Amino acid sequence: KNDYNALRAELDKAIAVKQRLQNDSSELTQKLCRAEQALLANQSKENDLRRNFEEMKKEKNLLCCQSDQKSREIHQLEEELKTAKQFLKESQNYAEE
Repeated sequence: KNDYNALRAELDKAIAVKQRLQNDSSELTQKLCRAEQALLANQSKENDLRRNFEEMKKEKNLLCCQSDQKSREIHQLEEELKTAKQFLKESQNYAEE
C-alpha cells in the first residue's frame, strides 16, 4: 500500500508538471502568434511607408524641376525687364534731345 501511495503521489506530481508544461506551451504559442501578427502588421506599415517615401521623392523631384524652370523664367523676365528699362531710358534721352 505504501508503494502504491508513493507511486500515486509521483504520478500526481508528474501530471501536475505535465499540465503546467502544457499551459506554458499554450501561452508561448499564443505569444508567438501575437508576435507574428505584430510582425506582419509592422511589415505592412513598413511597405506603406516605403511606398509613401518613394512617392514623396518623385514629387520632390517634380517640384525641383518646376522650381528650376520657374527660376529660369524669372531670370529671363528680369533680363527682358532690364532691356526694356534700358530701351525706355534711351528713348527718353532721345526724346529730350
